[in-house]
Amino acid sequence: MSSILKKELFIEFEDKHLIFLAVEFTENNEIKILDKKISNIEEIKEGYISNLDSIIILIQNNLNEIEKKINFIFKNVNIITNFTNYDCINVSGFKKLNNSQIQKDDISFILNNLKRLIFENENNKSIIHIFNSKFNLDNVEMNNIPIGLFGNFYSHQLTFFLLKDNDLRNIKQVLNKCNLNISRIILGSFAQGMSLINESDILNSFLKIDIKKNFSNLSYFENHSYRYSQQFKFGFDVIINDVSKVCSLSRDNVKLLLKEINFDNIFNDNDYLAEKYFLKNKFRKIRLNHIREIISARVKEIIDIFILKNINLLSFKKNKKIFINLDNEFLKINLKNIFLESFSNDSEPYLNYKTQDELFQSCLSSAELIFKGWSKEALPIIQTKKSIISRIFSSIFG
Repeated sequence: MSSILKKELFIEFEDKHLIFLAVEFTENNEIKILDKKISNIEEIKEGYISNLDSIIILIQNNLNEIEKKINFIFKNVNIITNFTNYDCINVSGFKKLNNSQIQKDDISFILNNLKRLIFENENNKSIIHIFNSKFNLDNVEMNNIPIGLFGNFYSHQLTFFLLKDNDLRNIKQVLNKCNLNISRIILGSFAQGMSLINESDILNSFLKIDIKKNFSNLSYFENHSYRYSQQFKFGFDVIINDVSKVCSLSRDNVKLLLKEINFDNIFNDNDYLAEKYFLKNKFRKIRLNHIREIISARVKEIIDIFILKNINLLSFKKNKKIFINLDNEFLKINLKNIFLESFSNDSEPYLNYKTQDELFQSCLSSAELIFKGWSKEALPIIQTKKSIISRIFSSIFG
């Protein structure tokens, strides 16, 4: 019988809902789910809080139910956040070695300088993640930090993820009202990427695209490291707007036709839009293929903006796997081929829509991170200007 080590609580701030997951870690390297819940709430939009009282009541009610069920009182919580305006900064540092061995102090020197540089240029923000990206010794790329090797010149590239201090204060304020202290804040895009890595031992470099209603997120993982992320202030709503404008249809009618018509099965050029989609508009003959062309053109433009025209992804040509998550079940079903056709022939795109069970993947992946750690992460705790520098490197050196 396995011995219980500890219990952990995870809360994810998602768009218009909160996700709760309570787990326990055992000595047998197992993560057992004790309870899980999803609560809808309009006061959270794109990860941001708009009404403190409503969210506090919702968290407290769910927390009471979970604690009563598992007979345990939580004092700490791990937060997964899906803010859309976090910053991703790639920066490199170096150290001249003069043909000596690389020591831990050399790595500390680089990391301290880079962290100081970030804070000097990014006011009112806190570091929540730092990832090791590349290690280069005398122009030779290393797989790991080359401590103990001799060399003349060492460079170390890191990826920093930062959130605005006020956004963090708002989350902390809510949880403190619920008598919870924050143990860890984890980016949702990082947790979702980890869930893909955990599913496959051979998947180490890929691109992940999340397309929601009004915004999208792009995440690039290379060699098991979170290398780059970017947010876009548009989502699948632009497709609805295009069809509505070009075909002079109401947005409600466009949503309905996208829900009911499978555009991957339109082969006859003489298939027209049914009269029922013109309830608020004058009936006209509109070919379904014409609507498909409108959608296809916009999807192709979106993919081009994400990848082909993105100068930050120049190295991605070496990596073929692309995971696209659509936050709309009907788009995934009815526009699947349109999305897949928008990628180059040498890509390996995969289209997905989150089911109810998959909504818990970010929390489960975060539990894996807390329990097992991640070798590419250089910073396991939130860092502010007043943080103790020496704690930065705890996960690097073990």
